[in-house]
Amino acid sequence: RNAVGEEPLIRIDANQGWNRIQAVQNLQRFEPFGIQFVEQPCRRSDPQALKYISEHSPIPVMADESIFSPHDAMTLVREDAVPYFNVKLSKSGGIYNALRIAHIAEAGGRVCMVGCMSESPLGLTAAAHLALASRAFQFFDLDSFLEHAENPIIGGVQIEKGMVEVPDAPGLGAEPDPTYLKKLEEVH
Repeated sequence: RNAVGEEPLIRIDANQGWNRIQAVQNLQRFEPFGIQFVEQPCRRSDPQALKYISEHSPIPVMADESIFSPHDAMTLVREDAVPYFNVKLSKSGGIYNALRIAHIAEAGGRVCMVGCMSESPLGLTAAAHLALASRAFQFFDLDSFLEHAENPIIGGVQIEKGMVEVPDAPGLGAEPDPTYLKKLEEVH
């Protein structure tokens, strides 16, 4: 926080690294730093631990690895386990299931973040379109392609001044680069 000042939002992701006691203790220590939320502080297989952490943490909790399906989303809503869901196309089995998760979240009064794995702009563009299809999405994590050495896609999402911009083109507005595909054919 000292390095970036008070204005930038800081989010943390424990990636299932803590048990419920460690999570609450750590999150209490992190409270002075103005953390927006913490992703998946405990193992995915324990929704009761997520609920416990949410009830005792000064920082809101987001489920990530705990949501692979609409059934998982229903369980977390029913248990009132967390206020936030991280929905990823590649984790949930595609657009259809991801949209079902978003509908469950919205009906259950949860807020969603559209997240990503290490995907190209093609997958991230689909995820951005998903997020635009539901009011449940209020957080966006679609920057993984910025770390890639090569971009095999023409068009797709762009990030300008921290804002995700979707293309104004037919379909997703992203397509494989024929030059890149030809290069792959030559390798094989």
